[in-house]
Amino acid sequence: MRRLLQISVLFLATLFFISCGSDSLAPGQDTTSSDLEPVGSHSNGDVVQPDLDSDLRATLAQVRRATAQYHDVKQAGEAGYVQVSPFVPGMGYHYVKESLMDAEVIPTQPEALVYVDNPADDSKRRLVAVEYLIPEDLIEDQSDLDGKFPGVDGDTWHHEHEIHAWTLHAWVWYDNPEGVSHSTNPRVNQGQH
Repeated sequence: MRRLLQISVLFLATLFFISCGSDSLAPGQDTTSSDLEPVGSHSNGDVVQPDLDSDLRATLAQVRRATAQYHDVKQAGEAGYVQVSPFVPGMGYHYVKESLMDAEVIPTQPEALVYVDNPADDSKRRLVAVEYLIPEDLIEDQSDLDGKFPGVDGDTWHHEHEIHAWTLHAWVWYDNPEGVSHSTNPRVNQGQH
């Protein structure tokens, strides 16, 4: 429970990031379900962004298939994911499954799910990304993160001092112009134009 509270503090602290792009997705902003597909996504779930190697694309397709059930936030709750943040500009709402937080990264079992509001039904949210969290005391050096997620170097992970964890986002359900594993997405904001 203490770690879950620390995670909540992190997400509150990250509210400093506000993006004002006109093509950003904000709570309540109207989008279609196709808007939530990665650019170049195939019907089989493969993410075909040209800068991704084939192993990483295959892993991300597995992540999409494994997390498709969590488009319904109710199912995420039933699986043990708990909301730990309000809307964080550049990210969204974070739901964490604390029991998954250890030194092991299983791509199909992310420690966190990231949502935005669903404009079609304000009682629901839409899944846009997943996030992997490793407690900092389980990692001696950032290079220890090399290979933790297939196709991703350790220098792609972000050290979040506030929650004492290393984090890695995977924007598998909403395109991120900064890259599939960038910590923030400029297309996700509070609609402040």
